[in-house]
Amino acid sequence: MLPAIVVVVGIALGFGLNPWITQIATDPKAANPLPMPRHPLLGGPTWVGLLVAAASGLMAWVCYHDYGASLQGLYWYLISLVYIVVGAVDWKVRLIDVLLVMIATVVALLGSAFLTISFKDSLIGSLIAGLLFLLFFAGSLVLFPDTDAPFGLGDVYLAFFMGATVGWRHLGGALMYGMGLAGIASIGILALRQIKGEGTLYIAYGTYLCLGMLLYLIKFGPL
Repeated sequence: MLPAIVVVVGIALGFGLNPWITQIATDPKAANPLPMPRHPLLGGPTWVGLLVAAASGLMAWVCYHDYGASLQGLYWYLISLVYIVVGAVDWKVRLIDVLLVMIATVVALLGSAFLTISFKDSLIGSLIAGLLFLLFFAGSLVLFPDTDAPFGLGDVYLAFFMGATVGWRHLGGALMYGMGLAGIASIGILALRQIKGEGTLYIAYGTYLCLGMLLYLIKFGPL
């Protein structure tokens, strides 16, 4: 009975996240600001809002299953919600909220010292991931000077957060999931460009990194 209640609460919290996601997505700095949704709890597009609620419910069950009703479980659930919010916003408007990710990174570093992996592992993982993606970002500016770069600075900040979340020991696997999903999406986009002769090379890379991290946490938790 309790697991079912956890899932229902998680879904409700997911619907509650949609107004916040919409608020971030209407930031004028976004690449493609969206109009206001028909209903704030559903977000816009509606299917994205429904997926946010479903993902929130799923991660609530996963964290409860792995950690029970504990502070660790609450910590991992809050971390999961950050990935859900960041992934949804980036999918909608190609924007990663840097302030949110920076705050979440600090929380992950502190949480690692008391609840999960060690602070040392978390800090090293954060630095490795951030510096690696900083190189990716610099390389994308050189390779794609006149078009949308595959990487943005938001992805770099997200990488710092990812490394802080899982530490350097789990970083390779978590990145493999996200980058693998992004690679599959890129192949699909290139195929559509060949068929239709139009379209952009840009993908919401942050979304795939967030999805990859959630999949990693589902498959390899508890950490």
